[in-house]
Amino acid sequence: MVAPGWRAERLRAEGWRSPLAAVGICLTSILAVARAGASLGDPFVDNRPSATVDWRRGAIQATGGAAADHRMPSADAARPGAERRARAAARARLAEALRSLPLGGGRHLDEAAVTRAVNRARELEVELQSNGGAQVRMEITFGDWEELAGATGAGIDRGAEGGSPGTGDQPTTPVGLLALSLPEARLAAAPMVVVGQREVALGSARYTGISGMPEGLRPLPGHVDQKGRLVLSGRESAQDLAGRAVMVYVQKILR
Repeated sequence: MVAPGWRAERLRAEGWRSPLAAVGICLTSILAVARAGASLGDPFVDNRPSATVDWRRGAIQATGGAAADHRMPSADAARPGAERRARAAARARLAEALRSLPLGGGRHLDEAAVTRAVNRARELEVELQSNGGAQVRMEITFGDWEELAGATGAGIDRGAEGGSPGTGDQPTTPVGLLALSLPEARLAAAPMVVVGQREVALGSARYTGISGMPEGLRPLPGHVDQKGRLVLSGRESAQDLAGRAVMVYVQKILR
């Protein structure tokens, strides 16, 4: 991953007002698609037309590009505007991905939650072309839509459910995440869990294969019911589980 604020300028042979001035944007877009293609077949990476959802990291990345405004007197003068337009394009793609992101239990984010998450998007990379164009890569993480740190259920629409890539299983469970083990599950960013007779929403969820489970870890066992909810068979308190961020180790992903 490239550090935030990183900038790289590619030198290109074409002139400022050449008909090929927009080629840089096209080429870098192709490279972005190629990087995403490297994770094809990975059940924990969802490569969408507008963005990439990495379920292992609980993150969504999107890239926006903008060609230079040739009405400007020079490439240097055109770049600030291109950067602004590229950021706006990346944020629009993040918003599109967030609106269709399944939270679990038939829930989706409402527009206020989508806006909160997009406003918290982090800039990962800015690439400036010598012709004055720009490309910007941005990321949000699951939970960025919450109103307050640790808030639960915020910004969730309970309507009908709709239908940098990971590089392998997580070697360890991130500190602070509750570990669950399931034979099969549907990917959901904030799944519903059933404990006894009570149903509560967990916090943001990450997923990886059973093979990625650290040795000696004892995750809470469970299964998925017909509604797609996680059912835990232990003596856990629903109150203690509500809003908890989780790492789910799963044998099979249901589609």
